[in-house]
Amino acid sequence: MLGWSLAGATGLLTGPVRRAHAAGTPLKINVTFRSALYSDIFVGLARGFFEAEGLAAELMSSQIANPAVLLVSGTANVITGSPVVLYTVNAQGADMAAIYSPAGVYEAWLAPSTITSPKQLSGSTLGVFALHDLDVIYTHRMMQKQGFSPSQYTLIAAGASMEKVAAVKAGKVKAAPVYPPANFLAVKEGLNEISDTLGLEEQVPSVYIVSAAWAAKNAEAAVAFCRALNRGHAWLLDPANENEAVRIMVEYTKMAPEVAQASYRLFFQRPGAYTRKGEWTQQQFENTATDMVKFRMLDGKPVPYEKVVVSEYREKAAKSG
Repeated sequence: MLGWSLAGATGLLTGPVRRAHAAGTPLKINVTFRSALYSDIFVGLARGFFEAEGLAAELMSSQIANPAVLLVSGTANVITGSPVVLYTVNAQGADMAAIYSPAGVYEAWLAPSTITSPKQLSGSTLGVFALHDLDVIYTHRMMQKQGFSPSQYTLIAAGASMEKVAAVKAGKVKAAPVYPPANFLAVKEGLNEISDTLGLEEQVPSVYIVSAAWAAKNAEAAVAFCRALNRGHAWLLDPANENEAVRIMVEYTKMAPEVAQASYRLFFQRPGAYTRKGEWTQQQFENTATDMVKFRMLDGKPVPYEKVVVSEYREKAAKSG
């Protein structure tokens, strides 16, 4: 089966832990990489929103290939991911569930300066992170929107964002999708941004994932987590907070200030880039599952939608402020 495996995972190496200042219910949050996408977590720590909800939050950055193992081992209570992660690991018997979505997973396609439109990509080799990754779904959707069938282009594994940028520069691939801030940096270096996921009919939601069993035993903490994130989203989406938000992003991600500002304006000023209160749709999940089967990222029938989400914590948080 293509995808992540829960078997035989070792080496739970994590980066430095950032802790909230006050005592409370422990909550260990792992982000796969320090991206502006997770600014609600950073702001929750920096502005005291987790603390105000009675949570002693800890921030970790895992370097392992399969962060889902952190939930299985108890090393983390919350991890970041997407429906691709959930459908893959739950098909193997895991009980993980999405409880909140900060935003759609955002990527932008980069190409050499000679390419100005995706319509120029017929017959091209395109880079993706790996052949079982969300990049595959997004790139097929983008090319389909341009009227291409999968037989009119080739996907190859090209690595993480900066490796994909290098592959485009070297001419190994004609275009590739990358995450912020790699897109901003690459455009400064002369590449063209020819499309992005906000231009698709729908984005795949980025989600905060928990063990369903853990959440059932710690329902108050799960609701408090969602409520703190709601406060963070309201604060981030207020243009009056841009300068302070950029400062916090620089602190937590180590981006250059101008890159952090570009990231802020992407996520918090472009309509539809960030959620209001962690919302997603069932259709977003089920369309992702359909594409996973279609593109041979998942064997057999996907687990039901109800097996990969628990909406009640987000819904209770929205009702309780």
